[in-house]
Amino acid sequence: MPRLLERLDAEASPVLSGTDLTACPAGAVDALLGERLLKELAPLEELSSCDCAVDGCYRTIQRDGAKAWAFCANGIAAPLEMDPEHLRQFRVEVVAFCQKLREANKLDGDAITEFTRTVCFLGRIHIGDRHVPVVLARCLRPRSAQSALFEIRGRLNEKPVIILTPTPRSLDLHILHHFQADGLVLAAVSHLLTNPGKLALDRQKLESLLCPARPTSSKAVVVRLDVGKSLCYFRGAEVKLSKMPFDVLVLLAREAVTGPGWVSRDRIFETCWHDDWEKDVAPEDSQIAKMVSEIRKALRASGGISSEEARSLVRSKSKVGYRLSLHPEQTEVL
Repeated sequence: MPRLLERLDAEASPVLSGTDLTACPAGAVDALLGERLLKELAPLEELSSCDCAVDGCYRTIQRDGAKAWAFCANGIAAPLEMDPEHLRQFRVEVVAFCQKLREANKLDGDAITEFTRTVCFLGRIHIGDRHVPVVLARCLRPRSAQSALFEIRGRLNEKPVIILTPTPRSLDLHILHHFQADGLVLAAVSHLLTNPGKLALDRQKLESLLCPARPTSSKAVVVRLDVGKSLCYFRGAEVKLSKMPFDVLVLLAREAVTGPGWVSRDRIFETCWHDDWEKDVAPEDSQIAKMVSEIRKALRASGGISSEEARSLVRSKSKVGYRLSLHPEQTEVL
């Protein structure tokens, strides 16, 4: 299921190869085929030959009974024996995925409706006394998010609306602010799954996103961020931050409130340096480390804490990312 979700978010017409599914448990592919979430494009028994890239070289693949061989197009490299299972191709059936998501979470109301190739109305979910619309938005990127917002708002003129994305999306902070102001609540299916096989979502998490718990006392809030006004307060004292460190801190704070806590370096780079990200400019750890250092320095200056306390508050972990070490009720993002 993780690979399926990733591919749903990567391509408008998602396709998986046998290699993509090698890590799946035994029988998982057959189960997905049986549920019609996958459709095999070229059944293995019908595949006699095809062309593909192997080890960076363009090769022709030929079947010989139970074996498969990859022949180099220029005849220089020796043939390679391949696992025929890796040659299989599967299309992810988006409509079937939407239908299963609707049924597993008991959505009702109007039928599934495709707004665009990547935006689909799933139905409505009962949260408390509300009947909230749910939309699946795939391939959401900084440059496509605004048009997705307009499309959803043109079809659903009500608040709130739950926008499910297959995997977590890193969007520019001003776009996130527009979504929030329009009553669009973003949530990743991969973060909400309680039963991946059945696509069942955690309703308590959904309810907490719609009705975030407010602290009973303002003293409980350690970090408060007002995105619209670009203001930051630490233990009641204003923190002076320039735009880029502020954007990074907002991302860490949002994750502390709604997610598992850790934010990868790639996600920080994609969100806060999205123009470079769109140009495929490789992120440099030193850029992010400098922003985090400025955040820690500003928190020390305003809160009178030590360097060790600042490092404990904004933690880093090699090959994982960064984390704001606060409980959800201690963090507020407006």
